[in-house]
Amino acid sequence: MSLVPSAAGADPAHAPLSQRLREGTREIHDQIENGAAFNRLIVVRIPADESDAARRARARNEYREIYRRFLIASYGFEVAVRTRLEASPAHAAALRAGYEPEIDDPVARIEEDLAGLGIRDPAPFGIMIGLPEAPTLGEWAGIDYVRRGSRAGGAVISAAVAHNLGLSKECGAGFLFMHGKETKRALVALRAWLDGLPLKPAEIDRAVAAAVATFAATGEWHRRLDASF
Repeated sequence: MSLVPSAAGADPAHAPLSQRLREGTREIHDQIENGAAFNRLIVVRIPADESDAARRARARNEYREIYRRFLIASYGFEVAVRTRLEASPAHAAALRAGYEPEIDDPVARIEEDLAGLGIRDPAPFGIMIGLPEAPTLGEWAGIDYVRRGSRAGGAVISAAVAHNLGLSKECGAGFLFMHGKETKRALVALRAWLDGLPLKPAEIDRAVAAAVATFAATGEWHRRLDASF
């Protein structure tokens, strides 16, 4: 979920917001990536030289279930974050500050991808809870950093999904392929927006705290799902 690295050697006390967010959330981000089983397994590729047809079919079926779990987890996260940000009193301030929403709708894409797997209920275990409040632009930015920064990980996962299941943006993996080759450009643009926000030091601290709290809620959500599947 990390954004593009910022310049090396920056004074941590006066570092750009994107760097503060990345460094302030590194530990909890790594914990989440290595937490739930579906997070660890979604990036595993089925060996291309597997010649046993039955074994390969079994591996594909097992991976398809991992993909289903990943999409359900992503849906609960995306809906929760979107609801929190759009209801925030700082939402209008973010737009006035030049925030550009994603052109594609991640929630709709996940619904379509799950439907392609034969899943009609995208939230069988409900929606993620525990997100921090977002009363100011700092908290708003910290929460969105986690959501939009996750697109970097999605680009990596999409390659594994395409390899294992033969899915694409047009067929079954619209969510992961939302940005495609434009993923880096989108992340650089987000970083520039974050770093251009006129936030005071205390507001930057609140942004980092909100990002950490968002990751914590995500980790709890993943643990809950891991125990429910």
